[in-house]
Amino acid sequence: MESQPTILTIGDYKETLIVVRSLGRAGCKLVVGEQSGQVIAYARHSRYVSEIWVHPDFDREEQLIQAIETFLKSRADIQYVLPIGEIPISYFARHCFEFRELRPFLMPSADVVIRCQDKIQMYDCAVRLGVPTAAYTNVSYPRDLPAATERVGFPCVIKPRHSPKAFMEDQKALICKSVRDFSESRSLPGYCPIVVQKFVTGNRRNCHFIAKHGHILAYFEQKVLRTDHAEGTGRGIHSVSVAPTPGLFGNTATLAEDLRYSGVGTAQFLFEEDTQEAHFLEINPRFDSTIALPYQCGFDIPFMTLQISVEANVHTGLEWNYVIGKRIHWLLKDIFTAGRRVLHPGGSFRYKLGCVGQVLKSWWNSSCHMTFEWSDPMPTLRLCMRLPRVVALRPIVTAPRPAFSRLIARCSRRISLRSKNGCLVVRDPAKGG
Repeated sequence: MESQPTILTIGDYKETLIVVRSLGRAGCKLVVGEQSGQVIAYARHSRYVSEIWVHPDFDREEQLIQAIETFLKSRADIQYVLPIGEIPISYFARHCFEFRELRPFLMPSADVVIRCQDKIQMYDCAVRLGVPTAAYTNVSYPRDLPAATERVGFPCVIKPRHSPKAFMEDQKALICKSVRDFSESRSLPGYCPIVVQKFVTGNRRNCHFIAKHGHILAYFEQKVLRTDHAEGTGRGIHSVSVAPTPGLFGNTATLAEDLRYSGVGTAQFLFEEDTQEAHFLEINPRFDSTIALPYQCGFDIPFMTLQISVEANVHTGLEWNYVIGKRIHWLLKDIFTAGRRVLHPGGSFRYKLGCVGQVLKSWWNSSCHMTFEWSDPMPTLRLCMRLPRVVALRPIVTAPRPAFSRLIARCSRRISLRSKNGCLVVRDPAKGG
């Protein structure tokens, strides 16, 4: 690129901070779009951000369309729009026709985004292409959930079919080892199509890639060592870079070719180290929240994405040279998670001490961190100032939603369970009820 452009990013998340650092150091001028009233802002205080533009929330869709159109028409200097995060990507995919006359959007095509965010479509695609996928079934209504779990068998994983959808208050999926575990989902929605999938073991592998017309041009692989949920679901907080696994790269390339994928993405698999067996989870058609690790390993995904998107002939060969064995830790999220567990009235002292020990061990063994950089410390320092208040005020246990209470009543009739306060309770035959 002869001269670096001015770019409007939409969505201020953890990965936004890495994007603005990367593109800012490359000489780009960054205008960061931020929702009005956003509680936690990651990129706002970065030294690489030239301007903050506050826009309407994403749930006010018509107002947001008008605001973006007005802003871009008044700013001829902005050359590209870069949506970051699951919600912005989904929003612009749904409203691609409204923005077709404006600046180029640096994201995968709308049809690819919509396909990737539909898990059943992607699982059907993976099965057709021979990509290993755990057995699954689709449930259109929660009343059919018990029958679906019987077809798939226990243990199983229950998750929403479409992304982005909040499945429960603080997790993306529920692992059910028996009917007893239904009581663990305090807020299962009564309106969202659900995927029931056979539970398989293994570490999560995040396979970051950049593709053009279905051909992968850059690839980075990391192993998630620990997440913010003990059972392995949720967000990764401790990861390590690993050498590309031929099988995972081959599966990712097969899916990208079938999708005619252009842009940045992350394919996720569960990978069993001993048997080398892999199972496809999903493709996130966006910058993944863990791109800080490839960036710290010298694999500049944001800048490579910009190059590949705006230049016709670049990266003709596969790029995957990066540091192997580098560990990264999301310290703030780990402290937040451990703080909630320590403040919880239940749990033994030994358990709480172990939670604190995990944080210290991951911090000590990591050579870099998700948000903090000495050359750009203010975003993390600002987040640290808010952390005690967030940990103290966020509720530890969330009351059941009405939709889940209705689901419990339906399940109780189907699988001979009784309900109490929105939770499933197994009858004790010895007591006759």
